[in-house]
Amino acid sequence: MGKLIKLVALAVLVAVAAIVLAACGTVFSAGDDAKITLDSITIVSVPNKTVYVLGETLDVTGLKVDAVYSSGISVELSTNDLSLVYYVGNTEGKFMEKGSVAIIVKYKDNPKITAEFTVLIVGDLSEIDSKNVGA
Repeated sequence: MGKLIKLVALAVLVAVAAIVLAACGTVFSAGDDAKITLDSITIVSVPNKTVYVLGETLDVTGLKVDAVYSSGISVELSTNDLSLVYYVGNTEGKFMEKGSVAIIVKYKDNPKITAEFTVLIVGDLSEIDSKNVGA
């Protein structure tokens, strides 16, 4: 009976370790048929601010991005895990042209894995239409 309990405890420990490793972004392989890989990243919520006035810089407060693995596990990524690519027209990061700007979110561990959201740039706040402002 004691050996059975130890064997069950060991099996549970191995299963928990596999889940933790997968959730931390580590590829776990128990054989060729059991590899867990990163499938995609998903934007769970866009930043709190999505409308900007000319001359402002991007604020990613509120941006939430999940890594989605082949096992179906989703893990929230830190903004430190991400890089953002977008055109603003200068090196200071200030938006200098009016219109919609695509913000491409890349996962630093695999820059080929991307997601995207858009922000709106206006000349001044009077140009903001109620349909462009989040509730």
